[in-house]
Amino acid sequence: MSWRNVMVDDGDHLKVYLDNIEIHKGEDKYVIPLSDIGIIVLDGMATSITTRLLAACSTYNVVLV
Repeated sequence: MSWRNVMVDDGDHLKVYLDNIEIHKGEDKYVIPLSDIGIIVLDGMATSITTRLLAACSTYNVVLV
């Protein structure tokens, strides 16, 4: 069951790592299981996301806004 809403700021990089979303914010790295996420909100034009993550979001029924 998905219950997390993830807000991603401008300039962050998102990718998939072992069925988790990996968010790079400068020097910091955060890992969240894709099965826990309901919505990902991308805020900003400089945010980058991999096509593999887009496919994984489709598989896990994660909404991207």
